[in-house]
Amino acid sequence: MAKIEHIEILNQGVAIWNQWRKDHPAILPDLCEAVITFKDLSHINLRQTQLKRAILSSTKLPGADFTGSDIREADLGRADLSQANLNNANLSASYLVETNLRGAVLTNSNLTAANLTAAKLHNANLRGANLSKANLRGASFNVANLEFTDLREANIDLTDFAGANTENTIFD
Repeated sequence: MAKIEHIEILNQGVAIWNQWRKDHPAILPDLCEAVITFKDLSHINLRQTQLKRAILSSTKLPGADFTGSDIREADLGRADLSQANLNNANLSASYLVETNLRGAVLTNSNLTAANLTAAKLHNANLRGANLSKANLRGASFNVANLEFTDLREANIDLTDFAGANTENTIFD
């Protein structure tokens, strides 16, 4: 369950939140199970934040920093995560249907069993990511970097890999 004081700070806006993160670098925010929808949180600092089972659907998060965050089982459906940094994030079993991840950095991220149906990952960097057992049906990985990515047992029906770097990618 999210810490109420963390939600209250977030509700004051991105500038206040980012300054609070800068002033209190030892605090790892807890936003587990928080409901944060239809907000504009562009360029927010969510590094190493607990977001397990949070609902962030239809939220604008372009340029957000989720490095090392726990986002397991979260709902990010139809969110805008373009240019977001999700390096080393744990997104296992998360719902990312129709999510915009264009240009996002997902290097070494865990997306095991995540649902990325019809997600847009154009120019995304997924080098070393784990997408095993993920649902990628209809997702678009145009010109994405999938080098050393694990796609074992992933559903890749109707997935677009046009121009993607699949060197050393692990398929079934």
